[in-house]
Amino acid sequence: MSNNSNQQNIDTLTHPSVYRDTVNCQRRKSDTTDVNMKTQNETKQNQDWDLYPQLIRKIENEGSEEQVKRLHQLELEKSNQ
Repeated sequence: MSNNSNQQNIDTLTHPSVYRDTVNCQRRKSDTTDVNMKTQNETKQNQDWDLYPQLIRKIENEGSEEQVKRLHQLELEKSNQ
């Protein structure tokens, strides 16, 4: 059984789609990331922003619904400028 578990861990490290499936299937809990993102967004609403592609992917794949909606709002605001 531990061999199967070990094989599963290797798969998630070497195959991005398997990793995404395991991460997306987990239940998300509210954590300090939500609080930090809200605070950051409130203080920097009117400033220019630039997100790295890795952060965008992380929010899309692992973020809460609120975070994803806010990301899409920011992208729309940036494209309308």
